[in-house]
Amino acid sequence: MTDGQRDFSQVRDAMDRLVKNDILPGVSISVQQDQTTVFTCCSGWADRENRIELTPEHLFRGYSNTKLATSCAALLLMEQGALRLDDPLEKYLPEFAAMRVLNPDATTLGDTQPAERPIRLRHLLTHTSGISYDFLTPGSLIAGAYDAINLRDPAGTLADTVDKLATLPLVCHPGTGWNYSFSTDVVARVVEVAGGKPFGAFLQERIFDPLGMTDTGYWVPAEKRHLLTRLYAGASAEDPNLPGLTPNAEKSCNEDLFRKPSLEMGGSGLLFSLPDMVRLLNALNVGETRLLGPEALALVYENLLPEGLWMQFPGFGELTGKAHSAAGSVSVAAFPHEHPDTAGSIWWGGVAGTQWWLSPQTGMSAAVMTQRENGFAHPFATELKNIVFQCLEV
Repeated sequence: MTDGQRDFSQVRDAMDRLVKNDILPGVSISVQQDQTTVFTCCSGWADRENRIELTPEHLFRGYSNTKLATSCAALLLMEQGALRLDDPLEKYLPEFAAMRVLNPDATTLGDTQPAERPIRLRHLLTHTSGISYDFLTPGSLIAGAYDAINLRDPAGTLADTVDKLATLPLVCHPGTGWNYSFSTDVVARVVEVAGGKPFGAFLQERIFDPLGMTDTGYWVPAEKRHLLTRLYAGASAEDPNLPGLTPNAEKSCNEDLFRKPSLEMGGSGLLFSLPDMVRLLNALNVGETRLLGPEALALVYENLLPEGLWMQFPGFGELTGKAHSAAGSVSVAAFPHEHPDTAGSIWWGGVAGTQWWLSPQTGMSAAVMTQRENGFAHPFATELKNIVFQCLEV
């Protein structure tokens, strides 16, 4: 398929190969340039066992793609003067005053020291708050503490989750380290307080409805139940290119997805269709219909990390050249295995493989949707991105 000038057949071939080789159950992609769709394609299955072909209308568990919507909500409130990037968190959530930080060799939660500075909104948006995640460091002191207080209790609320977080120490002083974290969930709670309404309602009224994102939400209504894609696990966590997919029956058929939840997290939980993800990306790219004004939009693209601080994940070390804006990772420099035009783009994705990126220097944006567990770090994402950049060179 082409847009009259560029040939994207290599992208389609790669997608077909990933499905044929039993790496992905199905995958869809949409590429925009200056808000004009130049390529869109679906390959494979929404439900492989029942031979339901994947279409653009199918719904995907967005997982951490939720964070982009949450960042946009905070930026909207900044634009209207209700929030400021350097506001201390305790201004909105007093329970985060006088936070403490675990000592480097701590073996108990009481082995702490006072935080050197308050957590600020910029720290939350860039994952430099000192808050962490449980699933990235299993067996650690802080992961055990998070698990013990059941932060994802489906019977709770966002306020409950954030109140619990405030009772635990930080893993580093705010602004001094990058830790992927529950920080975006705290941002969502700040949006509730500053915006004066439940987080999900704020997203609906200020983002989803204005952009026409009619398929996005925290649950799947009955009339769209047939559109939810099935979730799969790969054959090996150690070798992501090993063929083999197994449906995750528990998560695929989770009845909680089909009723409105009480817990609406800022860091995960939203479901998206491919067209809805495109609508959100277009609103952050060039063109007439923008969600944010120039100053707030600049924070979507600007590296907000202190000089010399880069993203890092357990097991991968410091990702030199990968920084963070108010909305996602900033590729200050391309890795050797990435297309050179990756430099200057921002990107993020979800643990089941849904991904997005924005390239301001080319006016290009793209969304890739699939449902394979641990798909965020899978090599297929970089492969498809590289091929898209190659096609845009012509």
